[in-house]
Amino acid sequence: MLFEFGTVVLGSILRAAIGMMDAALGRLSALDCRPERRQRQAGVDAAAVHAESEGNPLFALEIARSLALGAVPGSGTLADLMSQRLARLDERSRQVLPWAAALGRSFDPDILIRVTALPAAELLAALDEFERRGVVRSAGGTSYDFSHDLVRQAAYRQMSEPRRRLVHLQIARALAELPDPDGTLAGELAHHAGLGGDHEQAAASCLSATMHCLRLFAHAEASEVVARGLQHATRLPRERRLRLELGLLGQQVTNPLARARRGLEIGSHLSRVIVEARDAGLDADVALGLYARSILEYSAGNLAAAYESTLEASTRRRNVDPLESAVVSITQFHAGTADNIIPQTAHLRGTARSLTPETRDLVERRVREVVEGTAKLYGAKAVLTYKRDYPVTVNHERQTSFAAEVASQVVGKERVDTTAPPVMGAEDFSFMLEARPGAFIFIGNGSTAGVHHPKYDFNDKAIPAGISYWARLIETAMPA
Repeated sequence: MLFEFGTVVLGSILRAAIGMMDAALGRLSALDCRPERRQRQAGVDAAAVHAESEGNPLFALEIARSLALGAVPGSGTLADLMSQRLARLDERSRQVLPWAAALGRSFDPDILIRVTALPAAELLAALDEFERRGVVRSAGGTSYDFSHDLVRQAAYRQMSEPRRRLVHLQIARALAELPDPDGTLAGELAHHAGLGGDHEQAAASCLSATMHCLRLFAHAEASEVVARGLQHATRLPRERRLRLELGLLGQQVTNPLARARRGLEIGSHLSRVIVEARDAGLDADVALGLYARSILEYSAGNLAAAYESTLEASTRRRNVDPLESAVVSITQFHAGTADNIIPQTAHLRGTARSLTPETRDLVERRVREVVEGTAKLYGAKAVLTYKRDYPVTVNHERQTSFAAEVASQVVGKERVDTTAPPVMGAEDFSFMLEARPGAFIFIGNGSTAGVHHPKYDFNDKAIPAGISYWARLIETAMPA
């Protein structure tokens, strides 16, 4: 039989002899923890003892004793043993220990350096002390594991609640600064941000973590992450809460497992948030919510409702004043290299044109929102590069009047149109008009297609009128 003497006695012996000797004891199996293999303890769950102790024989004895006495595992004698072991660390190591404990059972020393701001040499010395004292062990690669989670818990409990919150908040900020294009750190970031009280960061990270889970087909985990994100979102200001709720619920809609199990519940929640977002004037976010709802309605076979949601979403996206003009055109779409392979990426290119600086700003903002929002809705990732090239070509009033007067002298006033509607073409001369006052005019070319059109045909008969105009312009502006 194993350890046929009482656990209290063994605990006392251990406390008296700790630090004086090392005894190599093998790990216990689940069978070893069964009552017939050790001294019986009434009401003690052997499976729980094995799970909590992870097979460590000394921890198993103390946990069994705690359970038999009705105490919480880790309290009393075992907690004292852990505290005594940690108290033997040097001062520098004791300062690093809470940060490592907050990171979890396994931790990356690179993250530890970022959050503690310690020089690498000092952190390495602390890690060496941890290993020497049996607090942590190398997990291979670049990470470390605590030798037992009870050791980590003992270190974590040494921090007060306010200090724990600050530690987790600092860890979240350090993780947020790391490049994470695939969202692999998002779940960990959400965890620490939540414990640190940064609910906005936690909810936003849950959204990223959900997309990462869906890309890996981890549908059950994705659903759980959404639930946590929604809880964090409830603690945010109204506008930010609504946007994150719509994003998270949109991800639930694209999750086939969540849609099959809780489609009605998700649809009801989504509809409530859409109504509230309408009242708040969040048209772009309402449109994303409506698109998500249309997916639910289509999946349920309600095609009429799906059509109505899609139609309203399209209407909500029309944000430009009808008296203004804005054109967004997708002119290139590249994806895939073979007929029998679904492409993982697609590259779209296009142009956006407008007639006022204000509309130009609006178009860029809305294109970015639509691209990012649509990608989030379908669990994809989009990177938008929006390059502003040609500004709006805007004539100056005095110079335009002068140019029209000169043209009238050449071809007659009745053949000069000063009320021509604006056009959406891009023009190099716009840069000059931003630097100096001037006017851009068109010389008629007859009934042919416009410039840049494949059927454009230059009219040679317009050459005399053009030459005469430029000559008269110089003569009038700069008389001899």
